[in-house]
Amino acid sequence: MGILDLFKPDHSAAEATEIAVEIERLSREKKPLHMELEELHTHFQTVLSLKGDVIMVAKPPGMADQILRGAHLRFIAPWSGKEIRFEVSTPNINLNSGGSACLCALPDHYSDSSRQSLRIETARFNNVLFKVQGRGQFRVLDLSESGFRFLVGAKAGLEMFPLGRPFPGILDAGRYHLPLERVIPRVYAKMTVGCEFELEEASLARKHLHQLIDYLELNEETRAANG
Repeated sequence: MGILDLFKPDHSAAEATEIAVEIERLSREKKPLHMELEELHTHFQTVLSLKGDVIMVAKPPGMADQILRGAHLRFIAPWSGKEIRFEVSTPNINLNSGGSACLCALPDHYSDSSRQSLRIETARFNNVLFKVQGRGQFRVLDLSESGFRFLVGAKAGLEMFPLGRPFPGILDAGRYHLPLERVIPRVYAKMTVGCEFELEEASLARKHLHQLIDYLELNEETRAANG
């Protein structure tokens, strides 16, 4: 054992076996999964097929060119509640059905990243809004415990939110009213702005944020289960 091996995560053989067995079951049952393309914070429904130690992930029509070699996909394992993350090795193969898929190596451990990184899709909720005094209100498309993405809708609107320049705002979702002390725009993508944020710690905002994300996760899981 080299000295660097001492600093590697201790992932057990039992963990690798559990993941392989459960993914094989998902493949056999063709159960839909809620997947995230990490680099674009894009969410989509898919099914997995397992061939040996290679996972084939079906791609929806609108994402045929968005998943590139080296990109990362992740989902919450329905059997454990833990996150599974894997890297795309082959970005595109054509299927006999006329669709397309990408290939990834079967992971041998759960992701070490926290739940904060996984974003929940909110685009179908009309009442999840980001409000900024003097600039208007904007629909939130996805949300995590540390960031969100909102729709601007016009090129001129992007200029209202310079990248890297913090400002305060409010995340408003029905009975949840969350003051954001610092919102920091990080990326533009197709008339949307991806942001990090910091909550006002002296308020109930953190507790309400957890409650809101729990509600959205439960709602999404219920919708996926119902097809």
